[in-house]
Amino acid sequence: MSKTHLELVLTSAKRLGLKDVDDALAHACNMSQKKNAPFIRTLSGMLDQLVDEADARSQETLMRLARFPYRKTLDDFDFTFQKSITRNALDAVIDEDFLGRRENLILLGPPGVGKTHLAVSFGIHATMHRHKTLFINCSELIARLRESKERNTYLRKLTNFSRPTLLIIDEVGYAPLTSEDSSLFFDVICRRYEKGSVIITSNKSYKDWGEIFGGDPVIATAILDRLLHHSKSFVLKGASYRMKERKEEIKL
Repeated sequence: MSKTHLELVLTSAKRLGLKDVDDALAHACNMSQKKNAPFIRTLSGMLDQLVDEADARSQETLMRLARFPYRKTLDDFDFTFQKSITRNALDAVIDEDFLGRRENLILLGPPGVGKTHLAVSFGIHATMHRHKTLFINCSELIARLRESKERNTYLRKLTNFSRPTLLIIDEVGYAPLTSEDSSLFFDVICRRYEKGSVIITSNKSYKDWGEIFGGDPVIATAILDRLLHHSKSFVLKGASYRMKERKEEIKL
């Protein structure tokens, strides 16, 4: 490729907003000349590398915006300790089209049995497949919604919570909600109903959800009706994994 042609390509690439293409083209020219290889083949390899790097940056951005409390996958989950659920059962539910069907997942059980770990692992899986995901604790969700009410930005905040392909709401039920808070939670679920998937972790069984939502069985039923319409539920049982680790530390 002549210098004139190279300069024209670089100019066009800059106008198109293609980043890092300058070095790639120059390097491709040098490599094709040194190896006496076809320029187009060398350039193709360089562009593939740029695409891979761009994908990695995009994926890392999605991971950061998802706000996971930590990064753990199903491979990190100790199914030998938590025997009330199996990897096969989870894989059968969370297949490749789970988000496409806009289904929900509810994980119930006492503290420490691995609900949050599983929710995070599903969220990471979704993010790695380029799906926008948001992880948020229930108390923080309510706090943000309350604040938006005070600032008259409530509808905008609701829209923000409806945009992710997957919304993970952790620790629903650890603190009872007021009647007003329950209405805020209901609004989020309504906005996402049949439009996006929700994963919820809770330490309360469904029969106790009336206690969670301001002691109002009506709004609890309305929330469950929408969540359970297209959903799968798992009840995790057993001892706390955190307590297991603590006992092992004491033995040491």
